[in-house]
Amino acid sequence: MSHATYRVEDDPRRGVGVRCVATKAMVPGMLVLLEAPTVVTRADTNAEWSLTEALARSRSSADVAELLTFAKGPRLTPSSQSESQTAGSDAVTSEDQILPPGSTEADFTSVCSATNLTPESLSSLYRVVCGNAFALQTPLFGVEYGAAFFKAAARINHSCNPNCLSIRLGGNMAVFACQAIAPGDEITHSYLPLAMLMQPHNDRATHLHFDCQCTRCAAAMVESVGTHAERTSWPAGFAATSGGKAVAAFKLAAAAGAGLGASAEAVLELGRTAIGAASDVLSTAQYPLATLDLCLLYLGAFWQAPESRGAVYAGAAARLCLDAVSALAADAGTTPASIPVAAVELLGCCVAVTAYVVPGAWLREHSVPALLSALQRLRAAYGGSFDFIRDDLPIAADLANPNIKIIADGIDQTAADTVDFDIAGLDRDHCGGPECLAQEEVGIEFKRCARCKAVKYCGAACQKAAWGFHKPFCPKH
Repeated sequence: MSHATYRVEDDPRRGVGVRCVATKAMVPGMLVLLEAPTVVTRADTNAEWSLTEALARSRSSADVAELLTFAKGPRLTPSSQSESQTAGSDAVTSEDQILPPGSTEADFTSVCSATNLTPESLSSLYRVVCGNAFALQTPLFGVEYGAAFFKAAARINHSCNPNCLSIRLGGNMAVFACQAIAPGDEITHSYLPLAMLMQPHNDRATHLHFDCQCTRCAAAMVESVGTHAERTSWPAGFAATSGGKAVAAFKLAAAAGAGLGASAEAVLELGRTAIGAASDVLSTAQYPLATLDLCLLYLGAFWQAPESRGAVYAGAAARLCLDAVSALAADAGTTPASIPVAAVELLGCCVAVTAYVVPGAWLREHSVPALLSALQRLRAAYGGSFDFIRDDLPIAADLANPNIKIIADGIDQTAADTVDFDIAGLDRDHCGGPECLAQEEVGIEFKRCARCKAVKYCGAACQKAAWGFHKPFCPKH
């Protein structure tokens, strides 16, 4: 099997499975694969079973038989896998029947009867889907809107130090080179989101249903426990503190979501409590992975209800993420076990755009150059096109932020070889007060916080209302 940029061949290292080998030289930003999903389902806790049923009912017996060849290697434990995926050569095979979570025995029997699949074959197909399904997420903000199975992408093996990175464009899988690739090199991409690639080996491993054998994981296994990644996570003993318990409560609510009947606003309230309780950790540069762990999760919850009063807290979370990414970038690529340079750079660009979009994140006169630089770098990384931002624009538009329209219009009017937005109007800041989306107008500039000079307010009432949250992060306090 071959594609325009690579061929699929048996993997001689493992004796099972396949690998994808480049057939031409590729440079960073080059499109390796663009694939429409084989089947798609909406975002819910039973995505893997929904995809399995769709594959069984919609594909021919020959197609299903081919999909079952994907299942080779170590055993998978059936579980929800919205963030993590495994490729065909990293999946499993077993003749044991498994009743997938989210299905009933009647559902299982019905699919078998309708498709002439044996219970063992349907169980194996379910395991294949668990190992190869990808979440459908917007490229910039990571808003999840479904899950899909991509037949060709499932053949590309995972690496925690990949030479390709993938995003979803309008529900399609787009894989781009992030390093120079020579003919004959194996093509790899990450089944983990960019933020998860920042995490230590043990944390990444819990999101994979196989033992990753990439060079980064191999190096991490022989390093001492006190690696930089381990040191920059949450402090020892933090979990037992009141702050640690607040963080745990928020993580549980964010993961369960509607499954526990929690509203988006209720989840955000727990997030605000957690950020405030962990402010001593988040406001230092010592624990950047802890900052990303909490603040990116809060931003993810915020996008579920962007018109809520969580906007100002999202701004603070975005600022903290920017500082954390900057701290991590200093050590990226310095050792075989360290964070991939391309991954931390792209995550930093996504955070920079987020920090511009959400109200109260930072001063616009500082953010405009960073915004333009981030968009330039993202476009170069993703094939020289602005397609990567179009899925996120409708989400950001919910903020009623007039700057979003300026960005959208600028992208539509920009020539292919330049980013030249008309930035008039982009440097108007928002009020940093909770529940206030007031924006500066021409000739009217808001007053800054007298201590840090980093946040503006439309009046004393908003500044007073915001002080309880702003105080722990005000550098001059």
